[in-house]
Amino acid sequence: MSPKKKSTLSKEDTRHQLLMAGERLFAKHGIDAVSLRQVNVEAGQKNSSASHYHFGSKEGLIRAIFDYRMERVNKRRHERLDQLDRHQATDHIRSLIGALVYPIVEEMFAEDGQYYIQCNAQATSHPSNFVSTLGDSEFATGLQRIVVALKDALPDLPDMIVAQRFGLALDQTIHALADQINLMPRSGTIDENTASIFASNLVDMIAGGLAAPMSRETQNELLAGKRKKA
Repeated sequence: MSPKKKSTLSKEDTRHQLLMAGERLFAKHGIDAVSLRQVNVEAGQKNSSASHYHFGSKEGLIRAIFDYRMERVNKRRHERLDQLDRHQATDHIRSLIGALVYPIVEEMFAEDGQYYIQCNAQATSHPSNFVSTLGDSEFATGLQRIVVALKDALPDLPDMIVAQRFGLALDQTIHALADQINLMPRSGTIDENTASIFASNLVDMIAGGLAAPMSRETQNELLAGKRKKA
């Protein structure tokens, strides 16, 4: 009797193929237009329930994609922040925003990284707000660390304003990078020099906006909000 043929793909290999296939399809077609069955087909899986087995649901697959990417991004973020702690930069705000932006840009050059950015943009703008719980993820510790450091670096701004500006900065980063990928030539090749210039300019703009003083209008809105709560 001939020995039973071993599967060519391990469980982890299959899961990875499904992750990449899901990310690619969500990036190209949007979240609502893609089913788990389509993800199975894209990943070359004959088992029609493979995605459901590994992730449980479409939301579970999206979360797994974020965890896969964010584990790497978060690690790079902490490395940058550790360097900042050791060598205090002259422009501290810009360095903190660099720790937000550059690790994401670096992921664009990883395996299918352009799809990660586009998938991220799709999930961020989706009505179901799939990313709303990511702030509690074990891989969001770098983001949390940046927010704390920004609040310390901007003592003249209320914490709520810093948090709002940071949320806007994160959203702007994802969508600005996704827009740049959409403008790439059909070859899909990312020009590293162009990406570096764009990323640096993006960091400049976000850092400037974060450090901007509050307008009188915003101050008045804050005071009005406090009066309503009193």
